[in-house]
Formats: sequence, structure tokens, C-alpha cells
Amino acid sequence: MARYRRVMTKHTTTPRGNIAWRTRNGEASGAPIVFIHGAGGRKESWIFLSHVLAGLLPTRPLVMIDLPGHGESPPPGREIIDDYAQDVLAFLQAEGWSSVDLVGHSMGGVISQCLAINSPTQFRRLALVATGARLKVVPVLFDLLPNQPELAFGAIRQFGFGQDAKPEIVEATIQLMLAGDPVVAYHDFKACACWDGVDRLAHITAPTLVVAGDEDKLTPARWNEALAAGITGAKYVLLPRTGHMIPLEREQELAQLLADHLGD
Repeated sequence: MARYRRVMTKHTTTPRGNIAWRTRNGEASGAPIVFIHGAGGRKESWIFLSHVLAGLLPTRPLVMIDLPGHGESPPPGREIIDDYAQDVLAFLQAEGWSSVDLVGHSMGGVISQCLAINSPTQFRRLALVATGARLKVVPVLFDLLPNQPELAFGAIRQFGFGQDAKPEIVEATIQLMLAGDPVVAYHDFKACACWDGVDRLAHITAPTLVVAGDEDKLTPARWNEALAAGITGAKYVLLPRTGHMIPLEREQELAQLLADHLGD
């Protein structure tokens, strides 16, 4: 993942703490596209996708953040989705961005839903990737975290990827997760398990794209399809031979879908 190291990390201080972030097309003048990673993740999960999308949408800044307690953003992490949403909103306000597009993967997709429900006028469009309006977490993760992160994240090798995932991408993803705080990851999964936005989806007014993988065992396609069905006018796309880590498994396909949906 050396390609990403050429992009300097920035830090923004908000009333809720410090947010680390990186950008592509940083000098572009269009509305920012903000990317929110999943549970136990970090901004580098968007590395390959952002490289492709930057070329497809050269007028749009691509902003990839580390949620509190993840990557280069200092602790503490949060224990409920609404708190993460407030952190993202505080970051956007500190940067002076009053109108942005959101792309969220897994837990990041849940955070994006929360933001779009609570602050609908600030978000122009949404892209929700491998997520749902209600999430159930694989029990083994709670059995193994936070005390046995090697086994917990190692298990994701078995059920986190589709059959076409490149082995080097699988291993790099696992190593990124192992580099994080397992206590933060544990609370992330707890926050996901407690989220239920089913009865609030009608409040999402932003044009929405929902993308699922047909081999996703963590957030099965039917959850994503139900999410799309609950949002007025949402478009649903199912990618074949694809697991949960869509931004890393299918960066080319996902980048094109995002360019079509988010492009001005």
C-alpha cells in the first residue's frame, strides 16, 4: 500500500477531538466526497479506490478520514453510532464544508445513514457500501475481541472476502486491522449490533446508491437490498463474486459506480 504514503496526512481539531485525514484532488474546487471506513478500519481502506476515482472525478476533492481511535486519529473511540456521526459532522463544520457527498463502507455506511437522517440538508448524495439499516455481527468477533485480535481478524480471512479477492489484498487488510486497537474494534462491532435505522430510512432524502457483494457473509446482500428498498428512489447494485471488502476487492467497478452516481 506504498502508493498512499505519498499523500500527506492532515489533522483537524474539532470541539470533539482531532481527526486525521488524507485527500486526493486536494486542490479541486468541487464539493468534497467524504469516505467513512468500517469497524476496526482506517482511511487506508480507500487507498486503491480513491486512486481510480480521482481520475474519474478530477474536479472533486476525495477526503478519507480516520474515525476517533482509528488509524492516526487519537483515542478514544466511540461506543455508539450517533457519537461517530457527531464526530464526522464536527469535522465537516471545522473544515467549513456545508455540502458534501458521503461514501460509507459497513459501519461507515451506518454512520452515513445517521448523518443523512439527522442533517439532511448537508449531504447531497450518499453511497452506502456493504451495509444495512440493521446489522447483526458474527458472534465469533465478540467471543475473541478484544483479547484475541489475531484470531478475531484472522477469521475475517474466511468470511470477509469473496472468492476472487487477491491474497495480497486480504493479508494487507488483516494487517491494517491488527495494527488498530482491539478494544476500539470491539466497541465498533457492539455499536453496529445496536444500530437500528429501519424506521428512520424515510427521512433520508439524498439520492442514494447501495452496493452489495453477492458473497458477503458479514452484511449479506439481502440486508443491502432491504436498505435500498427503504430509501425513496435508492439504486441497488449487486456485484458478483464479491465479498464484504468491496472497496478493496472491486475498486475499479466501485469507482465507476461512484463516478456515475456522484459526478456532477
